[in-house]
Amino acid sequence: MKRVLLFLSLVLFECNGNVNLDYKDIDNNKFIRWKEIFNHTESGYFYIFSYTCPNCEEIKSEVLQFLINQDNYFLIPKDDDMRFSSNEKLSLGVSSIENLTIRGFPTLIHLERYIVDDIITGKTKILEYIKNSSIL
Repeated sequence: MKRVLLFLSLVLFECNGNVNLDYKDIDNNKFIRWKEIFNHTESGYFYIFSYTCPNCEEIKSEVLQFLINQDNYFLIPKDDDMRFSSNEKLSLGVSSIENLTIRGFPTLIHLERYIVDDIITGKTKILEYIKNSSIL
């Protein structure tokens, strides 16, 4: 029995002590579609990802750990309604789905009072954002 518990502990925890989270660990009501971003919360985080994206997979646990510690968060898997642009910063300050674009996956968006307050794209930048947010 002790060996089983030890094995489970090793499976669940990384070397740094963080829980290895997966998308299946998140409640289904936290998954929304792209066009619903501005309908769910006045303020919060939205993590946009693709199940087939290697960078999304690499940072999945860290991102999910960060998100579950926020007041409001949602996950948005890739869907056909998404709009892309080479400059996601054009989306800063927008308040409607018609004007919202991302550069690619993964992307983390923060809304404040129904307005895009921050948009971070890419594995390295998202991990840096999470690290800096944890310090605050």
